[in-house]
Amino acid sequence: MKTDSHILATRWLYGVMSWFVIPLAARQLATVLAAAMLIMSPARADTFPSKPIHLVVPYAPGGTVDILARVLAEAATPILGQSVIVENRPGAGGTVAGSYVARADPDGHILFVTDLSPLVISRVLYKNLTFDPVRDFVPVTMGTVSTLAVAVNPKVPVNSVQELIDLAKSQPGKINFSSTGTGSIVHAATELFKQQADVDMVHVPYKGGAPAVTAVMAGEVQVGFVALPTTIELAKAGKLRLLAVTQPQRSSIAPELPTVAESGLPEYGVTVWQGIVAPKGTPTGLIGKLNTAFVKALENPEVKARLTEQGFDVVTSTPDEFGAYIREEADKWEAVVKAARIVQE
Repeated sequence: MKTDSHILATRWLYGVMSWFVIPLAARQLATVLAAAMLIMSPARADTFPSKPIHLVVPYAPGGTVDILARVLAEAATPILGQSVIVENRPGAGGTVAGSYVARADPDGHILFVTDLSPLVISRVLYKNLTFDPVRDFVPVTMGTVSTLAVAVNPKVPVNSVQELIDLAKSQPGKINFSSTGTGSIVHAATELFKQQADVDMVHVPYKGGAPAVTAVMAGEVQVGFVALPTTIELAKAGKLRLLAVTQPQRSSIAPELPTVAESGLPEYGVTVWQGIVAPKGTPTGLIGKLNTAFVKALENPEVKARLTEQGFDVVTSTPDEFGAYIREEADKWEAVVKAARIVQE
């Protein structure tokens, strides 16, 4: 027969087990599960991509970013072993697409192919932005750089940047310029031009590159900073007059055009870049795999030649290099936007 002391001792032993043995087992189980997760995570990278990859473009089809995305989609599909699909989500200076990608599952299957407007300018421009353009994305690689060109309607009596400056100074507030939207790179580049040339021109925003260029050709506005790759043939047909390119060096597809810096504004230089970013939280291993695939696609000689013919220079990078460049651009354009007092709600 068990004594009271025996019963108390037994209860004490069970109490010790409940406090130490059971939690120990739980901790051991947690350790085993964590180890399993570590073992499984490389497998996730090894099996990536497991479904089609979507390249989200913040503009309508036909622009420079869209051109890059479609070339990339075709070239990267065989490298990644899955279909790469271009998805256009235009609106609000690229922030519609930016917000969509920022909220996407960070599994590497939804990527943002964009220029600097949604990633750099929007953070200063919009008071109620639903995402942080710098913190909510992970850089994958820069893709290409291109240039804008200063264009005028053929009836405007100028043949050089200096003549345009002189005309604008003689008619303050009378010269209108088009853009692809308030806060776009086209708008910001023209505002920088206004600041350095000390001229007063009136901004007329349009919903995209095509209508902005059409406005110049139709005479709705006198001036437009246009994408050279998509307008050079229009200039050859006499529908536009191109005065200069905005990048620091002359363009290989129109070497006869001087730079704005050569034309009287030595400090002026605007290069338009396009690149790829992923949603924040995308695993480092997937970012590395995406970087390798897209850099390989861009550096394919046939792809590079195809892009070069359309006025692009291929400039690939590591994710860290692209991230550092984005931060530099953010500082530059923040000053321009604030000086121009551009604000969007």
